[in-house]
Amino acid sequence: MCKILARPIIIPERAGTAELDYEGELVVIIGKACKDVTREHAFEYVAGYTCGNDVSARDWQLKKGGTQWCRGKSFDTFAPLGPCLVTPSPSQTPAIWEFRPR
Repeated sequence: MCKILARPIIIPERAGTAELDYEGELVVIIGKACKDVTREHAFEYVAGYTCGNDVSARDWQLKKGGTQWCRGKSFDTFAPLGPCLVTPSPSQTPAIWEFRPR
């Protein structure tokens, strides 16, 4: 059972964004240190999965010099995760799951 602690996404006033956007994402939680892991061993490092909300200030990405991965995605509260962690099962991988963002 998981306790839901939903908090709002806050748009910082100093951001001055007029083009807020979002999309649902599958988030993979890596459970132990790794580097240069082969594809065959990748799932050995997965602690679990959760959902994420990828929030972006598109004007900061495209018009205000923030680039795709920098300022437009880095404001506080712009990447909420959860509320639950689904632990991996050897018989299931995300490739066979069906996702429905709401």
